[in-house]
Amino acid sequence: MNINDMNNIPKSLKERLENSFIIDMPKIERVYESSIDGTKKILLAFKDGNLIESGDIIKKVSAFMGLDVRTINKYRTLLKLIPKLQEMAASKEYSWTALTDAVTLSEQKQEELVSDILNEPESVTKAWIIKKCRELKQEEIKIDQENNKGQAVTQANAPKSKAAGYIKPKVATKKIKKYSSELTEVLKDEYVIPEKDLEQTINELEDLSKIISEKIEVLMNRFAN
Repeated sequence: MNINDMNNIPKSLKERLENSFIIDMPKIERVYESSIDGTKKILLAFKDGNLIESGDIIKKVSAFMGLDVRTINKYRTLLKLIPKLQEMAASKEYSWTALTDAVTLSEQKQEELVSDILNEPESVTKAWIIKKCRELKQEEIKIDQENNKGQAVTQANAPKSKAAGYIKPKVATKKIKKYSSELTEVLKDEYVIPEKDLEQTINELEDLSKIISEKIEVLMNRFAN
């Protein structure tokens, strides 16, 4: 693979990567497996003699490029956007933080966001982009709800049978209550998060926060209807 073949990142980022990195396949030197939960860490060996643990790669990249881990993670988030939005973020004309809100949108809605930004006669502020992302997400949720209602009607009219292939719907209430209590206990009590696990923990909590926010929006819309 060649950095020039990456068509989903801005040109400025591509040039920076070309000047800073060489793409090379590392060799797996050793695999560590936790006896407690089965978590695996891989020790990778590169041709230049460097050894890197899989969990330390982001820290190594941030140190090499002179950027903090949060900025590196922003670049990773940008890769989930369509190229046009990546270019907008790289141009610094529009709020990078606000544009990353579009990662929860489909490619079609991201294209709509690009069009709305380019056609907006007034100044496109951070607040404007965040509001527009929410509006587009609401449209997606509404469409999904209508599609689900159509499927529900079709299923309701279909002959009910417990033949082979029938899957009983899962009720999430008890599981949400159980795991919510456990997670709340972990977050509120004085549990220690080791320094080496901080980055991974932050990323996992950020991902969880986005998933929870999206689910709350869906449930609030159901409740409102």
